Amino acid sequence: ARRLMTLKARAGVELHLDDVGSGDDPMSKASLIHPDVIKIDGELFHRARTSASAVAVIKGHIKCYQEILSESIVEWIEDEDDLMLARELGADFGQGYHFK
Repeated sequence: ARRLMTLKARAGVELHLDDVGSGDDPMSKASLIHPDVIKIDGELFHRARTSASAVAVIKGHIKCYQEILSESIVEWIEDEDDLMLARELGADFGQGYHFK
C-alpha cells in the first residue's frame, strides 16, 4: 500500500480498485490506498436487479467511497434498465455492452 501511495504521489497516477463487492474487504483496502476510482463487481450489480440487500450493499460501497472522494463505475451495463439502476444506486459511470 505504501508503494502504491508513493507511486500515486510521485508519478501522479490514479489508483483504481476493481471488483468491489466480489468478496474481499474493499473498505480495508480503501483505508490503505485511497483509490481514485472503484469499479463495482458486475455479478453483485446484476444481483441488485432482484435483491434489496445487494442494492443496499452497493449503495453503501458507493457512499463510503464518496466520503474519500472516489468515483464509482458499475460494470455489466447491458441495457437501459441496467443504466437506470446504476444511476439509482449513485454510480458516477457505467461500463458494458450497452455503451458499444
